[in-house]
Amino acid sequence: MKKYTLVATAVALALGLSACGKQTATEQSAASQPAAAQTQQQAALVSGIDKQYFDQSVAFGQDFFLAVNGKWLAETEIPADKATYGSFHLLADQSQQAVKAIIDEVSAKTDLAAGSDEQKLGHFYNSFMDETTIEQRGLTPLQPQLDAIKALADKTQLPALFASLQRDGIAIPFGWFVNNDAKNSTQYAVYLSQGGLGLPDRDYYFKDDEASLKIISEYKTYLQDMFALAGHSDAAAAAERVYQLEKALAEHHWTRLDSRNADKTYNKLSVADLNSSLGDFDWAAYANGVKLAQVNE
Repeated sequence: MKKYTLVATAVALALGLSACGKQTATEQSAASQPAAAQTQQQAALVSGIDKQYFDQSVAFGQDFFLAVNGKWLAETEIPADKATYGSFHLLADQSQQAVKAIIDEVSAKTDLAAGSDEQKLGHFYNSFMDETTIEQRGLTPLQPQLDAIKALADKTQLPALFASLQRDGIAIPFGWFVNNDAKNSTQYAVYLSQGGLGLPDRDYYFKDDEASLKIISEYKTYLQDMFALAGHSDAAAAAERVYQLEKALAEHHWTRLDSRNADKTYNKLSVADLNSSLGDFDWAAYANGVKLAQVNE
């Protein structure tokens, strides 16, 4: 505590001295400005705290959150296309609108230099928005992946297939990412995580209340529609098999609470130990496919 107090005092003193020095410069500058300019400058220098949504009927000591946000919560409607909404959602929407404005401008130009970033961006966006061509091509772009799945002979081929699908951005029963080792920030580590579920988490597969059963029913309908669009001969049966497979996977998933347990989720293994813990799953075949073969510790 002593060290913290000394550091805090030193910082406060430095800031105070800095503020004193700046105040003199500001006063000298302000003295030479016209009154109207000073007024405009003062109007621009408003507090960063927006008090218009404070709820004066709630004491800050009673419920700080409601005291600060009460009026905003009462007056703001969650947009129909969102499950939650707040200031960061608003900022994200504004950022998307700004990016879209840039893309719209670039994609409308026809005189961009071939091979330039602007030309690539414009063509990429226009190809994505060309629904007519997309509908005409149908399943053709997906056929290589569909053929690879259909050609699967036995489970020994799964690791290589998983790697191929994952490279194409298709989800598999697990995922991975690279980040700092949670208990040794001087090193990077490969993290493996559970996956393979179409519903948000394991609990969705085991709840039997009315709302949950409705979600399951609609999810099965969605799966059936996807198989029908893919031209499957028995879309309903295929959808049910996929759902049952996901439910079996979900039985082995951690709950949300366990998944957020920093100690429980830290299970560091060497590549050799990982291989031995995976049974018949050939980690080397998968690692080669996703360019993780160079990880050897």
